[in-house]
Amino acid sequence: MGDYERALVFHQKALNIQENVKCNPLQCATTYMNLDETYREMTDYTTALTYYQKGLKI
Repeated sequence: MGDYERALVFHQKALNIQENVKCNPLQCATTYMNLDETYREMTDYTTALTYYQKGLKI
């Protein structure tokens, strides 16, 4: 555990796919929250907050 950089790559790929195919809003919100959690684990709280707010907005 702890390969956060790799997790970010996969979460970003998922988000790009979801945005390009007009994803289910719940799926996009889940991906935003996954990004939030990953950035929080990396102690990048500013970026984590950005993704958290995007997830809540949906």
